[in-house]
Parts: sequence; C-alpha cells; structure tokens
Amino acid sequence: MPAGEQLGVGMIFLPAEEEPAAIARQIIERAVTEAGLVVLGWRVVPVKPELLGTQARENQPQIEQILIQSENVTGDDLERLLYLVRKQTLRIAYADVQDQRWRMPLKISTHAHFPVARSFTKAWCDRQF
Repeated sequence: MPAGEQLGVGMIFLPAEEEPAAIARQIIERAVTEAGLVVLGWRVVPVKPELLGTQARENQPQIEQILIQSENVTGDDLERLLYLVRKQTLRIAYADVQDQRWRMPLKISTHAHFPVARSFTKAWCDRQF
C-alpha cells in the first residue's frame, strides 16, 4: 500500500439505480485517470437504512468511497489535483449525462478525511469491509 501522503479518498453519493451509478463511476474513473492518478478501488459504505424514515429511505443514494493514488504528487499539490479531479468529474457528468435528474455530490481529499483514509486503508489491506 502506498504512503498515506500519496492517497486520496473520495466520498461519493451515487444514484441508487445500478445503471446510472455505473455511469457515474466510469465518469469519476475517467477524470481520475486523465489527471494522471490511479484508482486503487471502490468500497460500498455500510449503512443502516432501517434507521431512516420513509422519505429518506425512498431517496437514499448509494454511498461509496474511492481510493485514489498519486505516484509522485503529495501534500497540498495532491489536494489541489484532487480538487481539480472533482471539478472535472462534474464537468464530464453534466456534459455526458443526458438524464440530469440525479446529482453526483463528490468530495475527494487527502487530509480532510485523513482518519477515514487511515481506517479505509487498514480495512482495504485487511479486507475487513
């Protein structure tokens, strides 16, 4: 596993339906690759929908995390690059996707979610997810 300063974790709220979610994943991976970064993998975030009310459950997104690696960019430079990936992802999504009913909130960061990144990396290595 690469050093923590070379990793970014994206928290993504995807459409609940599989087809638009798959399109969104492809768009995100395309933006990551175009930025010269590597997608190490995806993780479905465990949720407890039974704790939600009816309306929230009916509108619940598929929440996933993406682990991204940089081979030579770290620190603030990586944070900036991940921000640009986020912006490019949204540009691609709005240009490519005809069905604008869903939105793709996306947060990719190195240090804002560093505890998440650490636990995600440990879970990834131990396959505890």
